[in-house]
Amino acid sequence: MVYKKLIFTNYRKFTKDSKMTAVEREQIDSLVAYSDNTEEIVELVDVVDESGKVLYQFYFWDYGCSRILAAGTTNEIGYTSQHSIDGCDDPDLWLALGEAYKNADPPIEQSIDFEIEDEEYFEFACDYAVSERPEVAIKYLKKAIEIDPELKEELKELEEFDSMRSMKEFKELIED
Repeated sequence: MVYKKLIFTNYRKFTKDSKMTAVEREQIDSLVAYSDNTEEIVELVDVVDESGKVLYQFYFWDYGCSRILAAGTTNEIGYTSQHSIDGCDDPDLWLALGEAYKNADPPIEQSIDFEIEDEEYFEFACDYAVSERPEVAIKYLKKAIEIDPELKEELKELEEFDSMRSMKEFKELIED
């Protein structure tokens, strides 16, 4: 999916003891990495598309940690730790979020690196392949091969992708 433009809106900042909506409370309680420290500051923005529809809630807190959740739910879409991406099923979404982050007003205080380095596309593909998430691995492989077409040969031998070899999408990717 290609994301035209995402916008951060409705910025709020609170501690675990702050007043918040029931949905925000449920979401914040679901954030495993969020500490029990009631003094820790959390930043929250709604992520909307160009029509203004809320698609996600994005939480940020200390040490470059963040979680993006589907709007009004506790369904995790992606996350960071140590200021960089650790998981996101959709690289295009991640890059669109990076653009929204750069344009946030007010700016988000937590520093997050939304860039995906060229070699990371392949690394993420491997991670998702071995964790039996082939549909996500394919998304990252497409980008990795676009960057380095010679990967097609390497993919024919790497055992990380053994479980995907019978998939039509995988076969199409490694064709000469």
